[in-house]
Amino acid sequence: MVNFLHVSDTHLGCTSSDVRHMTIKYLNMNFQPIEFDFARAYWKIITYALEKKDEIDFIVHSGDFYHYPFLRHPYPPSEASRNIAVKGLKRLDRAGIPTIIIDGNHGIFHSRRTSTIQSFEVLENVKVFTFWDDLINVLQGNKKQLIYNLNEKDCVIHCFPFVNKKYLGSLSEDAKDEYLNWLKTYNTSNKGVTEIGVTHGMKLDETLPAELLDIDFDYLAVGHNHHFEKISKKAYNAGAIERWRFDESDQEKVILEVQAEHDELPNVTSITLDSRPMLSTIIDANTDDPPSAVIEKVQKYLNTHKLATGFDFDSAFRVKIGVKGDMPHTFWARFNAELTELYNEIMRKDDYNILQFSIGRISDPIAEDLELKPGEEVEYLIENPEKDFRKFIEKISPEDYDIDLLIRLFSDAVKRVEEASNTPPKR
Repeated sequence: MVNFLHVSDTHLGCTSSDVRHMTIKYLNMNFQPIEFDFARAYWKIITYALEKKDEIDFIVHSGDFYHYPFLRHPYPPSEASRNIAVKGLKRLDRAGIPTIIIDGNHGIFHSRRTSTIQSFEVLENVKVFTFWDDLINVLQGNKKQLIYNLNEKDCVIHCFPFVNKKYLGSLSEDAKDEYLNWLKTYNTSNKGVTEIGVTHGMKLDETLPAELLDIDFDYLAVGHNHHFEKISKKAYNAGAIERWRFDESDQEKVILEVQAEHDELPNVTSITLDSRPMLSTIIDANTDDPPSAVIEKVQKYLNTHKLATGFDFDSAFRVKIGVKGDMPHTFWARFNAELTELYNEIMRKDDYNILQFSIGRISDPIAEDLELKPGEEVEYLIENPEKDFRKFIEKISPEDYDIDLLIRLFSDAVKRVEEASNTPPKR
């Protein structure tokens, strides 16, 4: 039997827009808001692992160690996030706790064909498995397994860095088929040892292949989906360690403590992590309402949740408000002026216990009011595109449309946009 911690999606360096302009000093490092929340959660995990060092055999991290780079944001992790990452891993290394980390979809410089986690291998007890150096090597003809052997515990850890199958198709004509064939013919040792798999992917975006789920692991550690999930009897998604987007506002963040043994069901215990509170709502702007009336609704919402009580960083909220209504452009021009005044009052003074305040129009997805700000994520504006699109279709005239067909077409279009953003530059 082996005992280990399953950690995922630490997203060190994660930032958000519409936050207070402040720096938080932590462990002699300076962090920005939100970035600090992920760093604090990470350090709690390091501390917990050290407290349990005599009870755990190793740690697996199932991807997205760093938040940047990703998609349209090619810049590297911040200096503070890199420092706390190494500081934590060095403590685990000195304690003799093996730590196995794989690439997720965040943290890879695709233009340079390198990963941000590669430098961790200078630490004796840290082993990384990356997309470009390890998985691509497999697909180019070296069909060796990407494994870490824990011989003294009769345990083998099989690692599968993040793969977008359609992304592989942009690298070469055969890469996708090579990858799936590798999974179909993949064999565990079947010699009575405990077999652990580690991967990054989910069924929703088709990055968790059925072929991988069919492999006979005693435990499959999964990352990518930020919500803790039991995928099957032996496969668990640990989820992210802190809330990133507002669609995670009601999610409990955890790490998993696992006991696994050959040919037995794993015993999995979730360890809850503290998360910063989040609130989100939609406020209607009626046709006859002046902009000041909408501002009053916003203030009423904040007062209802007792946020006008003075600022305290540790307990401060992240708040997102969408304003919905078919208003003329002149209304929004006046409303934006009053909104700017309210935003400055909230974010530049200490009257409200709010760390992040995001507010904007949601009725027209192509409106000028929703243009992205530098560093702002598309996911942050539309948290569930398919769900929102379905509501829109059902509202206008459902009897005239095949709603399920339209949803499928819409979903395919969204995926194509995401894939275009993920496609590596041609050489």
